[in-house]
Amino acid sequence: FCVQLTIEDGGDNDADNQANGVVKDPGGVAVQLIPVPVVGLAKTETSGTAFNTGDGEQVVFAFSLSSDSTDAEVHEFTVSASGEMDVTTDIDSVTLYRDDNKNGIPEAVESVAIGSVDADNGDLRRFVLPQAYQLPVGETHFLITYQF
Repeated sequence: FCVQLTIEDGGDNDADNQANGVVKDPGGVAVQLIPVPVVGLAKTETSGTAFNTGDGEQVVFAFSLSSDSTDAEVHEFTVSASGEMDVTTDIDSVTLYRDDNKNGIPEAVESVAIGSVDADNGDLRRFVLPQAYQLPVGETHFLITYQF
């Protein structure tokens, strides 16, 4: 990292712009600070909390992420869950949706990623998004569904 500046008496980098034997250099080296985005998480209410095998796709968790910067990106989610079901045999798939219209209903055009359950320990390993999801400034609502 090197900055080289040629200063000529009376030239472009001489602050007094006069060839008078005095070179005034008001310059300096600066670094632009890049702010760290602040991201918040809030759980939102879902309509139901009891699910059975054969119920089809059901919203099991709803949440929102808020960001103060367009520099915030989401690469993956990890979710833990508990209950009576054998998640490896009773749950066919797990899907992450953006809930753009905030109606709590998963819509195919809002699908972000599909996850899987690796073991019946109540732990969904993670949703790895196919590409980084850039959060917009403000609040973004999400839904997680299980296919029972």
